[in-house]
Amino acid sequence: LEFRYDGLSFDRVVENQTLREELERELRQTIADQMGVPLDEVQLDFSSGSLKVRVKISCRDPDAAKALAARASNINNDLMATVAVATMQIPGIMEATLAGTKDLGLSSLATSVARER
Repeated sequence: LEFRYDGLSFDRVVENQTLREELERELRQTIADQMGVPLDEVQLDFSSGSLKVRVKISCRDPDAAKALAARASNINNDLMATVAVATMQIPGIMEATLAGTKDLGLSSLATSVARER
């Protein structure tokens, strides 16, 4: 799963350890709850380009991975709305927005299935 916050600064988020940890915690919990998977199977990676979020959900087999990708596609709008609400509740998140930005600029969700080597 991949999405991005066009309104958040990668540098501002990662420079503030408390903010980064809280964002990661909220996103992992929200995604685990919405996708119906254990929290320990959800891993995040943040990267620059505003703030890109790559989500990896561990699966035991290819069929389970395909089912999760289908679920993500089916609940895309609900999942992203829940992510937006969870993010807005994080103290200090608006201080990490890009200059002149008044919202998070949350993108739509992209899904893919990849096999680990």
